[in-house]
Amino acid sequence: MPKLVISLTDSKIKSAISMQKKSFEKNVKLSDGGGLYLLLDKKGGAYWRFDYIRPISKKRATIAIAIYPSCTLSNARAKRSEFRELLAQNIDPSIQKQREDELKKIQKNTFKLIADEYRKTEELEPSTQRRNQFVWDKLYAAIGGYARSYYC
Repeated sequence: MPKLVISLTDSKIKSAISMQKKSFEKNVKLSDGGGLYLLLDKKGGAYWRFDYIRPISKKRATIAIAIYPSCTLSNARAKRSEFRELLAQNIDPSIQKQREDELKKIQKNTFKLIADEYRKTEELEPSTQRRNQFVWDKLYAAIGGYARSYYC
């Protein structure tokens, strides 16, 4: 039979953090159920974590969600439900998170963005910049959206 876990509240979290800051003995886990917990470390930090079993290898894993004051209890619970939906589809949340981070990096690496950074460093006369703008416009229209992959 599963262990009965009493859900966290904001007041319970704040009181536990104040107690942890006074004691400094060891790390404390405040469980919210469903794999979500708040880790209070010795130095006074509070971190949201999610424990789960990987769909393919069936090994236990932990994924970091956020730091407590910036991520509220309701936001952490929403992230937990998002992760549980991924697990129901046999998708590993940590691998999905890595893919999303790589996609964000690739989207920040388009030809247009890199060319604009380069053009800011150019020291050209205004007349030359106007003349070159025609070429840049043609390049942006043709290959401006192409992204450079990190694995090239």
